[in-house]
Amino acid sequence: MDPSYGVQVDSKKHSGYPELGLQSRVIPCKSPDSLISWIIIIYVITPLMFASSFAIILLNIYEKTVPPLTTLLLCSIFTTTTFLLVTVESLIYLNVEQIKTTINYFVQAAWREHTTSSTIKRIDPLELFVDMNVILFSIYPYLSFTLLLYFHFDPGYLFAKYVLHLETHTLLGNLLTLPIRIIQFLPVIQYFRLLAFLLCSLTLSALLVLDGVRKLDLWAILIRISKHSASKQVLKYFELVIILQLLNDILSRGAAILMGVALLLCVLFNYVSIKLYSFIPMPLYLCFPSVAALILLLINCLLPLGINVNEKTVKLKEKWERHLARCRDRGYQRRILIAIKPLCVICGVAGFNVLKLVKGIRVWFYSQIFNYTISALLSKCKACDKFI
Repeated sequence: MDPSYGVQVDSKKHSGYPELGLQSRVIPCKSPDSLISWIIIIYVITPLMFASSFAIILLNIYEKTVPPLTTLLLCSIFTTTTFLLVTVESLIYLNVEQIKTTINYFVQAAWREHTTSSTIKRIDPLELFVDMNVILFSIYPYLSFTLLLYFHFDPGYLFAKYVLHLETHTLLGNLLTLPIRIIQFLPVIQYFRLLAFLLCSLTLSALLVLDGVRKLDLWAILIRISKHSASKQVLKYFELVIILQLLNDILSRGAAILMGVALLLCVLFNYVSIKLYSFIPMPLYLCFPSVAALILLLINCLLPLGINVNEKTVKLKEKWERHLARCRDRGYQRRILIAIKPLCVICGVAGFNVLKLVKGIRVWFYSQIFNYTISALLSKCKACDKFI
């Protein structure tokens, strides 16, 4: 059972596919008794970290305290990451039924198309990339949190120093703050675990959708053989439409939040890596350019998958239209084809669609990161120079 996401995996023989043997399926598990540790981490400890970092930023805005610029940037990073953790975990918990339905459908679809004729094992570059990132996400929290504790850059220490004005260098101050500072390790682990979960789930979901579209494109000629085969092809396409529609809310909000946070974090980490290389201790400094590069790698991996969903379905519709143009007795299928809209991942919040993952959005997103990074590096602020 995975209490963090309110699901458990049940392995048993599926009634529809007895020849496949054991098969995993996801079952919702929203019992509060099973989620006590998750609730404490997500809704108690993480909001406290958010509040402590945000309090330092607010006090600096109202000139109640004057921390260094390095501290302000770290507080901005902590505020962003904790907000992302609580928001995405809540979205997953609230939409666990839709996620269950989608994952189980993908599992059944994968087994339905399962063949054992090929015995050659090929190295998949994307699989290697995902595995390497999962390993990095497993190691990174221990390394980063240890360095933050050692150099006194964790939110608990900063809150005690700049808000409570405690003497943190005394024995009593260390005894009072050390337990709270160590507890912060739990949200850090959960944050990187969430990143690994999102990386694997989004990548595999996009690949399964693209695989379904690829199979329809491969057998696109069936749409002109007979009315029955044409209806069967269109029905398979509608299955993908319904599955994506079930996840429309969580996909649109999640994509918008992830892209916004990726933009903000990438700009912050780029700024720290370039501007503050002489003010951050060297072991801790290495985390910032490596994370900035990792964010760009994740964008370069996930964004094309979302864009390909739209591009492949556009090409599939065009191919179907060409095949049906040669058939004079398929007026009904032509009308259905006209009503079909290509699949598209939409980024939106609160009912407003911000952008669509279509061709050209990757170049636009990289240009936004570049523009905001250059603007931040060229900005002149006397107060910031004083903080440094």
